[in-house]
Amino acid sequence: MAREHNLLLGHGETLTTHELRKSGGGAKHYPYSFEEQKEKLSGDIKGMLQEMKKVPPDAFPEKLAVASMTMHPDFLAKSYFPEKLMESFGFKAVGSRTVKNPLIRKFNNKGGEEITTERFFVAGNIASFERWSVELPNWGGESGWQKEILGIESLELFPAEDKLRSLPETDENTWFEVVLHSAKNPKIAAAFIRFASERQIDVSEKLMRDHHGLTFVPIHMSKSKAKKLAQFSFLRVARQLPHLRPFDPPPTRAASSFPIVLPDGGVLDRDLKQ
Repeated sequence: MAREHNLLLGHGETLTTHELRKSGGGAKHYPYSFEEQKEKLSGDIKGMLQEMKKVPPDAFPEKLAVASMTMHPDFLAKSYFPEKLMESFGFKAVGSRTVKNPLIRKFNNKGGEEITTERFFVAGNIASFERWSVELPNWGGESGWQKEILGIESLELFPAEDKLRSLPETDENTWFEVVLHSAKNPKIAAAFIRFASERQIDVSEKLMRDHHGLTFVPIHMSKSKAKKLAQFSFLRVARQLPHLRPFDPPPTRAASSFPIVLPDGGVLDRDLKQ
């Protein structure tokens, strides 16, 4: 019996030959060209080195500084982290923080809206940052690790004002919680104690507590001294500790719900002793 509908496959002859199947999403789109990024990042590093000169030298223990490296939001995957670049200069990521930045160039941004990205705190020798500043303008992008700069949005010295949280209104002494990027390095903690002592800030080493590469310590000081202490390069945050408010509930007097009747007769048992 003949079929009611005979289907014809157009260009069916193409199925008789081998076809290469393309996989993946194509080439990665970069927000900046290599030359643009090289020029922009060179300016960031030079600006960071200039800011270091404005900070007291003892704020950099062992001549180490902590830079704030913001990644472009399109390069937050672990595979885009500039690991080889950091290894070549001896840099080490000591922490991170999620931030919002409306100024990042992004393809799908309509303009002005805040973009969430990741900011890494990178510790390294000041001499290594200076060497990077000299070598970067001569990079041609031949090495794969040199191209890792394409995922970096900005680089700056970790600003002291960004480390202060919940400051009191007055300049009276109060308790602060101070957090350090220490990575259990006793030299960082010792340098911090000396830095604070030079500014008449008492830090008790016995109260220091290490947890996951961070050192927590309570310090009793004023707001003005906290601003000076925030210049220490490995200080992550200094925030006022919340005060415990005493709970003094008012006394309550509840009326009796039943009548109290006293006996109106004489003594029932005279043998009872008082």
